[in-house]
Amino acid sequence: MVRSFMGLGQFRGYGSAANEGFGKLIDPLEVRVHLASIKNRSSPGPDGISKAMLSEWDPEGIKLAHMYSTWLVTAGIPKVFKKCRTTLIPKTGDVSLHGDVGQWRPITIASLVLRLYSRILTERMPVACPSHPRQRGFISSPGCSENLMLLNGCMNLSKQGKCSLAVVFIDFAKAFDTVSHEHLLSVLAQMGLDQHMVELVRDSYDGCETKVLCQEGSTPGIAMKVGVKQGDSMSPLLFNLALDPLIQQLEREGKSITAMAFADELVASAHARRILGLSRSKDEVVIWMTLNMIDPGKFERLWLSAGGSPDEVPELGPVLVEGSPAEGTTDTNSMLRPRKRLVPCDWRQVEFERWADQLIQGKRIRTFEEDKISNCWLLNTPPNKFSPSSFSAAVQLRANVYPTRELVGRGRSDTVDVKCRHCGEAPETCWHILGLCPRVRLCRIQRHHKVCQILVTEAERHGWEVEREKRWTLPSGVVLVPDLICWLDELALIVDVTVRYEFNEESLGRARIEKEDKYCPLIPVIRASRTQTQKVLVFGFPLGARGKWPAGNEQMLAELGLSKARTLSFAKLLSRRVLLYSLDIMRIFMRKGGE
Repeated sequence: MVRSFMGLGQFRGYGSAANEGFGKLIDPLEVRVHLASIKNRSSPGPDGISKAMLSEWDPEGIKLAHMYSTWLVTAGIPKVFKKCRTTLIPKTGDVSLHGDVGQWRPITIASLVLRLYSRILTERMPVACPSHPRQRGFISSPGCSENLMLLNGCMNLSKQGKCSLAVVFIDFAKAFDTVSHEHLLSVLAQMGLDQHMVELVRDSYDGCETKVLCQEGSTPGIAMKVGVKQGDSMSPLLFNLALDPLIQQLEREGKSITAMAFADELVASAHARRILGLSRSKDEVVIWMTLNMIDPGKFERLWLSAGGSPDEVPELGPVLVEGSPAEGTTDTNSMLRPRKRLVPCDWRQVEFERWADQLIQGKRIRTFEEDKISNCWLLNTPPNKFSPSSFSAAVQLRANVYPTRELVGRGRSDTVDVKCRHCGEAPETCWHILGLCPRVRLCRIQRHHKVCQILVTEAERHGWEVEREKRWTLPSGVVLVPDLICWLDELALIVDVTVRYEFNEESLGRARIEKEDKYCPLIPVIRASRTQTQKVLVFGFPLGARGKWPAGNEQMLAELGLSKARTLSFAKLLSRRVLLYSLDIMRIFMRKGGE
């Protein structure tokens, strides 16, 4: 049951909305930028329209810009895009509790077309309707840090002044689900938002309905009469604005700092970077509190202990824009944070250098430095996500700390046998296992064939005819068997794949040259085999056993017809797959050893 809205009462927000941002129509660039920011794997709504479909239908964003501008001018959204679907996710694995509706979490998905439109409007809304400075939920700033600093500062000042301090923690139950639509619209009107935009927000909620997916099918449409929409970019902003009258009332009636909002909690420290960021906050109170609590000498010691240079210790406090009012101004609009984020040192690079300089651990890891393709799996996010065990093993393989006999017995070679447990011909290193050991030779061949199959599938997708491992005889009688021959119209590509342990960039480069030199004599034979063939190209296609992607491979992919975007994603795919195939080889080698 939805309760009637009784008005804002004594809780009134102040401030004048800046409506100029809504004066211009939506342009194609806005559409392209916001569509690109949507994850490729974002779920489509009930209409089944995905990001890929929108990109293919309107790659320039012109048609969507015209449609969204029409919605903006008329303050109306077609009903077909207001339909949602809701999936219930159990909060607990205890089946006995599943009879309680409170033990299920509803996840509601709207049309991607509407979500994209909402993203574009949300970009303009904060400028028109800025929330109170104490609001720290759902904003791109060190909000929680600032409020914690304020809270910590209040507590310290209370102790120093020996005065009482009251702190109230408030947690809103089902915050997003219970916000009144009329309350939201009243707050927007009170802030002075243009009436046309208020009606646009109203229309975005009027007529919205969802169907709950069940085992038996879907329920009839259920009208969404309360709450802000989940998964909608505008919802966090609207929720913050809904709290604004309360925050402002507390601020007006309190003698000092009275309210600090963290997402759906009110009221809900510090290292060098955090202190510097707080001292350059857009909030005057935060700046004042930081400068009065933090001793510059203490900050300098923190900066130096974090690896910073004595000559580059930044000054606490805002940075003035050139030509702004004189130093000492309290006008935060005339202050500017540095565009470059200041840090004492790049600790990632420092740690990388330590590993790269090790004699054994980290050996040859510099091959992967600043390689976004070969290191894509380190982000561990879809589609590059590994299982926990594979991720750990991949890190060990890259860092050269995989538990082989050679690693475990290092420094104890007089008491521990470091020879390969299977062939006994060489020390048991990752390089020996992935490149030489006869015990897992079949596994290495299977790895090679899997890579070839991935290339065949991609080539056939682009219209190529592919022959695999066909025997060709040179005039001299020498028989050559390249992995792939790709045919398309007047062009033929000879491609030979090799997976080598990457000692460095040059080792894979040499492998490419070796393969191309080997198969270049085959060019006249291939050209003569088909009358329409006018041009034959030879490509060695090396890949690193630990997932190194050589940039030279991209030339062959370009000949296949892959776009730059597809080449990037395909390169990441091959890098991940080869690394995973190598991990399979390592596991099989270890398992057969029985140790």
